[in-house]
Amino acid sequence: MHGPSFTTLPPELRYMIYLFATPPRYVYLRGHYDSCEPFFGESITLPAVAPGSRFARLNNYSTLDSEVYFTSGTKIPPLLHTCQESRNFLIKQGYELTFRTPGHQQRTWFNYKKDILIVPVLP
Repeated sequence: MHGPSFTTLPPELRYMIYLFATPPRYVYLRGHYDSCEPFFGESITLPAVAPGSRFARLNNYSTLDSEVYFTSGTKIPPLLHTCQESRNFLIKQGYELTFRTPGHQQRTWFNYKKDILIVPVLP
């Protein structure tokens, strides 16, 4: 004998489960600078923006349009990829792809209402 399936639970209960199964996260953001990629076939990973660096002094993004982008090694909340209902619900709760730069699309799922952003700073 089988118990009720998840899809037969009332939507309100499923939504509560989605919320409890998606705790706040520490999202570690990394900056990448890949201007050497066409020449060397690899990108240079920058752990942070150092005070006085090229990035800190940059006032016009046009010089780095396709050279700088951000990623995170933080795991994506699994319910964003479980089913359409859980994904749509979590997006309504505030999850979004973010941290776009002029030359690159957003690459990191982040919830501004509950996640904590960590951006390392170089000494």
